Amino acid sequence: MYNSMTRIICIAAPVAGSGKTITAVNLSAALAVFEKKALLVDCCPENGCIFGAKIEPPQNPPGLADALNTEDADLSLFLEKTWLEYLEVLPAGTRLKQGTGNAEDMREGEDRLVRSVLSLAEDFDFTVIDTPTAVSVLVDSGICAADELLIPLRVEPADAEHLKEGLLHIKGLLKKTARLKQEGRTRVSSAAILINCCDTRVEAEALLGREFFGKIEPISLEVCIPEDPRLHEAYWFGKPVVCHDIASPGAAAFLELAARWIWADQTGKTQHKDLRP
Repeated sequence: MYNSMTRIICIAAPVAGSGKTITAVNLSAALAVFEKKALLVDCCPENGCIFGAKIEPPQNPPGLADALNTEDADLSLFLEKTWLEYLEVLPAGTRLKQGTGNAEDMREGEDRLVRSVLSLAEDFDFTVIDTPTAVSVLVDSGICAADELLIPLRVEPADAEHLKEGLLHIKGLLKKTARLKQEGRTRVSSAAILINCCDTRVEAEALLGREFFGKIEPISLEVCIPEDPRLHEAYWFGKPVVCHDIASPGAAAFLELAARWIWADQTGKTQHKDLRP
């Protein structure tokens, strides 16, 4: 069922406000600019991806939740076109749950979600999955379906304690992913931190200090996402930033990030570090 030629990227962040959904929307859009067929899968009950990728989205669109609640549902029927020819979105739907109940029911729901995403991803070059902040069956499902894990981290020096707590949560997420891999439930073999709100890693190091930055440096990407008001403005206009202002710093950063991902995919190399807690 799984086409190994497609690349599935799970966006996960255990700390709220890390820029997870904006990252998912803009990375998938940047991949589409390079004429790579991109699918954005929304696993967040808030349904935020459709609002950032499509102007005047339908009210209460059906999506992933409907597929999970219907046997043998055709997920392709729930896809929404966007501003970009090569980008489509699978909305979360209106009844998506974080995952409650007994362990058996949660595992069954996870397996169904993974099968659904893998089946749909076969028709795309890249699939980007946006997961909720809270640790839940939806986060586990996104990781289980993915090849790579991308963790956005908002770097703000005024909130150093928040960042220290966030680092502990990131370690927990990496340990969970390693455990899922050991159990044979995920193909994820690499993970990376995407630094938000800094132009470069040098700036991030200056803001955080060498000791703290040294803890995230080994798995942080070379590309950082700058603090660009156009990113947030574009989202509220229902557009990826490359459609709103392609000359903006945020658009340039996501285009560079997408280009690196495409290069890594074409060469069989990875821009990420090996998965480790």
